[in-house]
Amino acid sequence: MNICPICFKEHISETYKCDCGYQRNKKYEEKDYLFEIYKFSKSIFNGKTTFNNSNLDIVEKKDNILVLEVLENMYSIAKVEKNNYTIIDEGALAWHLNVKSLIINVDEIKQNFLDGSNVKILFIGDKLKKIDGENLNHFYVLKYIEVSKNNKKFFSENNVLFNKEKTYLLNYAGMKNEEEYFIPSSVKKVIAGAFYKCDNLKKIHTSKKVHFDKNAICDCPNLKIIYDE
Repeated sequence: MNICPICFKEHISETYKCDCGYQRNKKYEEKDYLFEIYKFSKSIFNGKTTFNNSNLDIVEKKDNILVLEVLENMYSIAKVEKNNYTIIDEGALAWHLNVKSLIINVDEIKQNFLDGSNVKILFIGDKLKKIDGENLNHFYVLKYIEVSKNNKKFFSENNVLFNKEKTYLLNYAGMKNEEEYFIPSSVKKVIAGAFYKCDNLKKIHTSKKVHFDKNAICDCPNLKIIYDE
C-alpha cells in the first residue's frame, strides 16, 4: 500500500490522484515525502491549488489572542487564513505531530507558537506584521521558510527569514542541508536565536560590520564564523 503524504489515505497503486487533491505521478522514496509536502503546500500558498480539508479549529481567548485546536486526524498541511484571525498564541501546534506544513496569514504570531510541534515547512502570508520577540527563537526543525512577496514587514530568501529591508537576519531554517552560508551584504544585525541548532551548517561568511546579538548563534558546535572583510 502507498500512503498519501498529505492526508495519509492508503492507495494500492504507486501513482494516484488522492481525494485531498495531491497527485503522485511517479514512485518516491520515503525520504522525498517532505519535499512532496513542500511542493503541494507551495501550490496552495500561491493559489494554484484549492485545499480546504485541513483548516484549524480556533478557540478565542481574551485580548484577541487565538489558540488553535487541531483535530487528531489532522493532515500534514494546516492553514490559518481567515480575515478575523489576529494573533496565534504560544504552543499553538504543540504535540500535533502530523502537521508538518503550516500556512498562516495573521497579524501577529507569538515567538514560541511552534514549540512542541513538528512543523518543518512555514509559509507566511502578506498580513503578518509582528513576531512577538522578534523571531522564532529556539525553534530549529524548520527546513523551509517562505514569505509572501506582498508582505510589508518580512522577507525570505533561500529559507532564511529577514525583515523587509533585509537588514535584520531573523531566522535561518535549522534543518537546511547547506554546510556554508554567506550572510547578504545588506544585513546589519543578526537577531538572538537566528542560528539555533543548525547541525548541518559548518561555516558562516560575513562582514565585521555585522552585529551579532548575544546568542545569535546557539548550540551550533561545528559552526565557525569567517569574516571575509
